Amino acid sequence: MKYSGVFLTGGYTYLYATNADTGDQLHTTDLLTVPPHTVKLALNYDHPGYGLRSTLTGNYVWWNSLNGYSAGDSGIIWDLNLNWKMKDRYGLSPELFCTGHNLFNGVQTTDTTLYTNATRWFEGGVKVRF
Repeated sequence: MKYSGVFLTGGYTYLYATNADTGDQLHTTDLLTVPPHTVKLALNYDHPGYGLRSTLTGNYVWWNSLNGYSAGDSGIIWDLNLNWKMKDRYGLSPELFCTGHNLFNGVQTTDTTLYTNATRWFEGGVKVRF
């Protein structure tokens, strides 16, 4: 769907993994990471006339863990990417960018005591194409 520079994209993956010897469905454990459901959503904005682009991306993973296993899938991990491409000069094409990762400090990890998510963090800079 696209409307005046704004468009929504999404994807879904379903995985039913089984043990080849027993036929039992695999679950997330210390040795395996088995996400039967993953969802990705993105809201994009593009205005070429001003050189502006932005993308808000959400990722959700359901880990299918056994009872008592501390896999974390509480919420969607949201990232925001902003770009401004300036006018070309002297054969250079500069672009400013800023990205915010895990905006709401969500948790999606296979072992919450051993592996923790990175909390909210930001990066930015200038890209130059020549």
